[in-house]
Amino acid sequence: KQEGWGLSLKGLEVRGKVDSGVFRIGFLSVHQAGPATKRNRWKRLIREFWRRSGLKGDFVFVFKKEMASLPERELRLSLQKAGEFFSRPRASQEGQTR
Repeated sequence: KQEGWGLSLKGLEVRGKVDSGVFRIGFLSVHQAGPATKRNRWKRLIREFWRRSGLKGDFVFVFKKEMASLPERELRLSLQKAGEFFSRPRASQEGQTR
């Protein structure tokens, strides 16, 4: 049984469960998403952005191959959309995956 919510953006998929009381973050990536140095930079940017957002929960970021051509500005916009999405109040997150 999966719990939580998901959001698919340009080259990036975010899955999360808000309100677990802790901040945990994970990353999945394919090599086609860009060289290791670029993927590591994205990880640093995402960690910092997500910490500043104040969201507590378990989150997984999946880098798709489209990330290879994604400018940093687009990544930041996608992160803002994801932050807004996960900040919205939900009637019930139990047992729902989107």
